[in-house]
Amino acid sequence: MVYVKTCKVNRDIAPTLIDIMRKHGDIAAACVLTSDLKSSILESVCKVFRRIQTDDIVEMLEEEKPVSDAKRLNIDVSWLEPLLEVVRKRKEANKRFVFGNESRRHYG
Repeated sequence: MVYVKTCKVNRDIAPTLIDIMRKHGDIAAACVLTSDLKSSILESVCKVFRRIQTDDIVEMLEEEKPVSDAKRLNIDVSWLEPLLEVVRKRKEANKRFVFGNESRRHYG
């Protein structure tokens, strides 16, 4: 575990959190939580961000829950929401494409 600002996070998450904070400021400044809970939420946000960067969208809609939780706890995730919307649209387009191919195979 290492500290990023006042949050103690896993060593492998720290570079991602540092990058996020450099670009978007202290996203946890207004957070109502302290200590381990805040760190846990920040780690979840970082994991979602990493998944988006690596284009791992298979379970992405499930990943929106930690982002919603973070938002309710006053962690600034406004920068992450547009990225999630892009993923949501891509996933929906993939679903339509697969469904269209399945329909053609069965009915075409």
